[in-house]
Amino acid sequence: MINRDYATRVLMTLSFKNLCGYQLSKFIATKNERISNGTLKPVLDHLLSNGFVTFTVSGRRKVYALTEKGEQYVQEVRSIRNELKRRVFVDSMDENALFLDFLSNLEDATVFRELLEYLGDEIMSIVRAGFLMRKNGEISSLEELKKILKRVEGEVELWHSQEMQN
Repeated sequence: MINRDYATRVLMTLSFKNLCGYQLSKFIATKNERISNGTLKPVLDHLLSNGFVTFTVSGRRKVYALTEKGEQYVQEVRSIRNELKRRVFVDSMDENALFLDFLSNLEDATVFRELLEYLGDEIMSIVRAGFLMRKNGEISSLEELKKILKRVEGEVELWHSQEMQN
């Protein structure tokens, strides 16, 4: 089984520049994580076999590039990412303008960024699980998923209020 996060990182990276495997491993690594050839090769093989990338041989290296299918995928990911940003930061600024108050200084913005970095995978896992539940007919409407998320939100708010009392 391939790591889908790495697959997306590879595609997003290749959308900027064609690279060999070694260069890709350096570009997609994070400050706390190194990507080995043993990890990257199955990802590249998967992307090749599914028509997202292609390669040319340059000397002893394979230089990977996006195919049209890969470019379409990257455009869709960027579109979804921009929609999420718009919904979180623009649409959430209603008459109460909570985010304006919340992100009014650099320290708050830094804490918020750290929170998103720390919880981002879990948030996306919830979105992914909701997508799969809806796709597989396990929930009949998005309202059911929204109710589940509202319960989680309520639990977080309850925990927060208890922490504030302590």
